[in-house]
Amino acid sequence: MVLIRIILIYSFLFSTLSFGQIYFNKNFDYQMQSELIAKIAVNNKSYINIGLVNSNQGNSIQILMIDEYGITQQIKLHNENQQKYSDIDMIASQYDITVLMGTKRYNSDSTQQQLTKFNHDGDILWTHKYGTFNKRSVPKRIINTSNGGFLIVGYTDNFPTLNGLGYVVRTDSIGTLLWEQTYGDLDSLEAIFDAIEMEDKNYLLLGLQSDGDNNAEFGQNQDIWLIKIDQNGEILWQKKHGSPYYDEVYDIQKVEGGYVMAGVTFEGHLLKEEAIGYVAKIDEEGNILWEKKYAGISYTGKHWGDSFREVRELSDGSLMVMGISRNYNEFFSPMGILVKLTAEGDSLWTKAYHNNVSNHYFWDFEPTEDGGFVMCGWANYGVESGTQDGWVLKVDSLGNTCQPANCDSIFTTSIHYDITTHYPTQFYPNPAQNRVTFQHRLPKGKESVLEVYDLKGGEVGDWVLDIDIDNGELELDLKDWESGLYLYRVRLEREEVSSGKLMVE
Repeated sequence: MVLIRIILIYSFLFSTLSFGQIYFNKNFDYQMQSELIAKIAVNNKSYINIGLVNSNQGNSIQILMIDEYGITQQIKLHNENQQKYSDIDMIASQYDITVLMGTKRYNSDSTQQQLTKFNHDGDILWTHKYGTFNKRSVPKRIINTSNGGFLIVGYTDNFPTLNGLGYVVRTDSIGTLLWEQTYGDLDSLEAIFDAIEMEDKNYLLLGLQSDGDNNAEFGQNQDIWLIKIDQNGEILWQKKHGSPYYDEVYDIQKVEGGYVMAGVTFEGHLLKEEAIGYVAKIDEEGNILWEKKYAGISYTGKHWGDSFREVRELSDGSLMVMGISRNYNEFFSPMGILVKLTAEGDSLWTKAYHNNVSNHYFWDFEPTEDGGFVMCGWANYGVESGTQDGWVLKVDSLGNTCQPANCDSIFTTSIHYDITTHYPTQFYPNPAQNRVTFQHRLPKGKESVLEVYDLKGGEVGDWVLDIDIDNGELELDLKDWESGLYLYRVRLEREEVSSGKLMVE
């Protein structure tokens, strides 16, 4: 009977190691500084992250390479003397990384746009800057063009006034400026957040346009602004969509039968009513095919701020939307959210990611080869470092992961659990050497067992977890363990409720 049990476990772990979905939920802190991870890209089975590290000594661009388990492989920082960076976007390939950023001198309010290409070792290959320092030029998105160059969109204004213009730059493959163009009216506020190359090789720009009444008390009418331009930047057509109040969209993606865009809408004056997640589909001419509003995840019956940042079409035609919600508890602590929709925009499920006490923001996400998703952003107030940390989260196809942030787990089972009821567990330190502590928050009075396996499926041992006796912590002696990666799972009354990994050095 014992032999059969071992064979079944071996077979189970071998199959999940080969075909299972990996997940992790990690904070990244560089020398106790303030960190933001703004963009993430999938590179085979690893992830390229671009962000910012802020300290009292300055501000740097950070290139963070992590493997498929969320383990740091490389960190590299870049900073020009007396420069400050913001508003990051990225295009990554198997050969290099092209990073778009806003840059300014510390003694000036004016900014330029900077485009820098790095190799995967983080070395600079070339750099170009666009715009002039007598204005504030803010980048928002960079896209590849079919001729091998880049299109950069954003806005420019005369700081500190609120009025501005949409700003577009087109370059060749090495960043040399081909043309730059502004769009809009200086009597109002315009900005461009995203762009996409259409099938006819022209470009569709996505932005906002206000009614010019920027002195009203959060009452201006701000609309979604669509502009189609040709390859020389000339306007072919433009259209506006929106409610009588405030509408803003940040991302547009090509989908079957048109384009889908995601953002936020208010049903009253800005900051006086609820912010509601917004997704709409348009055709090639910019006409609305359908639009949907999502009131958010009401844990308290209150909605203060739900907005979507990005949308992706999946292989089956369904949509995945990433965003932020601020309605979790009475403190309105922001949390990351992931929402799955049908191809027609109907909600299938929503998952939230938080630890109840910290602010958690998503900035970017991408699908992964195993059917899951990887997201990045930042978290603060309550994280281990005591500062704002970079945040990278890997989930499976149903949005499941370990919680709270920094639980550092790997998915080794085919059973899916609702992340809102998942029991957080972790080994620390991890990696470990001679001794390690297993920390858990399992319920009292119930039978719980920790099982640890090597990568061949062999059981290293099992331990009974009793929160009344060990107070939620179990210390293990590792002196006789071989160096390498181990997998663990926790069973609560025979049902698996947590899993993860332990690295022994």
